[in-house]
Amino acid sequence: MSENMSIKGKRVLITAGAGGLGLEMARVFSAAGARVLVCDVSGCNVFI
Repeated sequence: MSENMSIKGKRVLITAGAGGLGLEMARVFSAAGARVLVCDVSGCNVFI
């Protein structure tokens, strides 16, 4: 991700994130420095 498109410190909400694409997106955003809230029908988790 380019320097001017940084998501570090931003908040990201991912729905349907219990597995598959949603879970992988949560991992990528979290690794890039975003605060991530993942929700699914089974509950919610926070990645900081």
